[in-house]
Amino acid sequence: MARTGLFGGFAFDPEVFADYMAEQPTWSDAILASGILQDDATIMSLIGEKGNVATIPFYVPFDENGSGNGALNNDGETNNTPVDVAGGKQTCMLVQRMKAWKAKDFTKELTGADPMGHIAQGVAGYYRQVWTRELMGTLDAVLGLSGMANHITDLSASGSTVADANKLDETTLIMAEQKAIGDLMLDSGRGFGLAIMHSAIWARLNVLKLVNYNKYVITNAVERE
Repeated sequence: MARTGLFGGFAFDPEVFADYMAEQPTWSDAILASGILQDDATIMSLIGEKGNVATIPFYVPFDENGSGNGALNNDGETNNTPVDVAGGKQTCMLVQRMKAWKAKDFTKELTGADPMGHIAQGVAGYYRQVWTRELMGTLDAVLGLSGMANHITDLSASGSTVADANKLDETTLIMAEQKAIGDLMLDSGRGFGLAIMHSAIWARLNVLKLVNYNKYVITNAVERE
């Protein structure tokens, strides 16, 4: 009788003749696919080939409301004493991750599986998961800073009673954007460009008829979502 069992993690069975099928992943890479992350040649050139830390210098904007920065009275008597131009710096660190897989010799010959081919097809998707998790971890850390407390809209309720302030409605996203970035939202080119939400939030917005899709249009011919 033919021997059965596992070889290299795959079924060793002469009666198995069907090709191995790749299980479809359930995760989504829509966040990275949105293009929210972009390579920055300036930062990469500062890091160089061997380092992992870059320091970016910048000029501090002139702030008329800052201490000692108020405009002086040009009355012919007040000395226009120059003040120093200020600068600052921001330090960033390169995040790198790695992962390796292996397959035993003769796995393909004995089981019909092609683990090396599966690895080649799955590595890119694996790293999209990795970078999505890193991005969400970084975002979570930023939102956890004490200085961000006044810029966060929290609709959660600790008790069993849900008040109007805890309900999602047609004004929620607009008011959350105002609280987050203030006057910047007045410039439509500098407001939120991406919203990341739970499927239940999307469903609620859809019920409120606040969800729309971009239209692909061929003039005088067809329009589709």
